[in-house]
Amino acid sequence: MNNVKVDSKKCQILVLSYDGFSDLWPIFFDYFFKYWSDCPFEINLLTNFLEYPDKRVRSLKIGKDEGWSDGVIKALNKIDAERIFFFYEDAFLNKPVDTDTILMFLYWAIENNSDYIRKYILLYKLYN
Repeated sequence: MNNVKVDSKKCQILVLSYDGFSDLWPIFFDYFFKYWSDCPFEINLLTNFLEYPDKRVRSLKIGKDEGWSDGVIKALNKIDAERIFFFYEDAFLNKPVDTDTILMFLYWAIENNSDYIRKYILLYKLYN
């Protein structure tokens, strides 16, 4: 297992959600930590008012729901990082994550000043 920790100013994870989907959070994080137990990134969960009871997850409470994009902007303003990996609370990991490969693509993106990395490009490069 990889024990590398990434400087939180470089990259963090944001799980996009809101309090109305809080019933999915335990399932999401059970799968997340099962399949990415050595995740080297700080993990943030977008919430309105609720706190997720896990010390590995920082709940970003943005207050009243004023729309999806407004919530994302408020959450991003609370994260001090150059890059963000977005996850949706209803998109569960179902296979182990290869942290070394993720870090390789992250460092490539940083070195090449890339605006984004798409999942299907990662998968294509991994399997072709």
